[in-house]
Amino acid sequence: MPLKSKEARAAYQKQYNIDNRERQAARQKLWIEKKTAEEQVAYRKQYRIDNNERTRERERQWAIDNPIKAKKNQTVGSWKASGIKGDLSFIYDCAYITATHCWVCKTAFKSTYDRCCDHNHDTGEFRNVLCRACNNHDNWQKLL
Repeated sequence: MPLKSKEARAAYQKQYNIDNRERQAARQKLWIEKKTAEEQVAYRKQYRIDNNERTRERERQWAIDNPIKAKKNQTVGSWKASGIKGDLSFIYDCAYITATHCWVCKTAFKSTYDRCCDHNHDTGEFRNVLCRACNNHDNWQKLL
């Protein structure tokens, strides 16, 4: 019997996935065992090419629906790219979000743009949350 509405098809597919979870996992495991690493990479690459726009739209919608998580992911991702090491999610939640004043000059942050995550560029170790001016000029390190 064909399902008429989009909602009915979605509900059926969801229930089917729940009922056949083990069977689908076994089929996926078998597929992975049969394919070589190069074939798997090529398949995934082609999938990304074929579904690029759909994936980007889903990511955009998720960012609209979850603005706080999206901002956290963006910030933590930029920290990783700049070489900061450690539990960045914990640093974001406990140090970065709760910081209201610069650790060096004690001035209050006017906006989130003024907050910077200072770190040692050699080791990648997080030091503290500074204002943009103190982060750009490392003269404060001579005071320590």
